Amino acid sequence: MTNMQAKGRAFRAALEYVEKKYGQDKLGSFYSLYPQFIPVSGYQDLGWYDLAIYLSFSEAIDKYFGFGDASLLVEIGEYSAIHAFDTSHRLFRDISVENALSNAQAVFFPFFYAGTVEIKYLKSKKISLHLNGCPVNPYLSKKITGWLRQSCKYLKTKNVTVRELKPGKCMGYEIEWN
Repeated sequence: MTNMQAKGRAFRAALEYVEKKYGQDKLGSFYSLYPQFIPVSGYQDLGWYDLAIYLSFSEAIDKYFGFGDASLLVEIGEYSAIHAFDTSHRLFRDISVENALSNAQAVFFPFFYAGTVEIKYLKSKKISLHLNGCPVNPYLSKKITGWLRQSCKYLKTKNVTVRELKPGKCMGYEIEWN
């Protein structure tokens, strides 16, 4: 996990989301309880930062603002996807899932730098997606689940379900759509 990194935008999206949802005062009290994350507020969108910090930051955000069950991280993942598709991923809007899948690595790894994306077609309109080389982590997995759900909404799909697969050597997801 030494060379794995997260883009500053991934940190910033989490901070933006909790500030919008809970307010500046609550965010300030988060920093009081977790002063080790004060430097995160200065991270640049395009900068790369240690993934271990991102994982511990995500866990702290979930414990402080959420219920500790990582459901808040799904919401943050969805928020991150909205921002990505409104800015850097505009080219992927309104294309088919199949076309987006052929570019899955290009869509995912601008936020997380490590590993490869492996896609298997299970049947028509159902795939499994595995992130090889990324750490298996429940906090990261929940953010990715939210990101995938929201991303699929931008594609020409209906009735999309994203399900986390039981973690093994890598994180995996099953995506099905109409």
